[in-house]
Amino acid sequence: MFDMEIRTDSYENMLEDVATYHMWAPMRRMAVGGMHHIFELWEYMEKFNCDMVAMYDQLQCKGMQGVHGLFEDEFRKRNVNAFWIPHALPDCRTVSRAEIRRQINDYMTTVMHEEPLDPSLLDFDDSMTW
Repeated sequence: MFDMEIRTDSYENMLEDVATYHMWAPMRRMAVGGMHHIFELWEYMEKFNCDMVAMYDQLQCKGMQGVHGLFEDEFRKRNVNAFWIPHALPDCRTVSRAEIRRQINDYMTTVMHEEPLDPSLLDFDDSMTW
């Protein structure tokens, strides 16, 4: 949604673009938008010259679970470093933020062979945060 332009040259164009924006709002677009939005990833990767992808694996979204393998195949075919981050939008207790950080850190050290600039940031208590 970040690259969508809203025309302001006329009232009608503005209303049409705002309506499209709301129609494509993230969850609405994912729920009923079909496959088009999912595979825009390849266009954005080329546009921004990306060589790594962090994919959110929404645990309650059966639609994305269905295309998980398709992405894995494409990542291999395109030689793209990618990892999946499990999460549950309605309830952050399902997968804690600490668990998400741990998975990212593990990927960066084991697959990418990177070392943290500040190891004290790898594990910290965020139980009282939003």
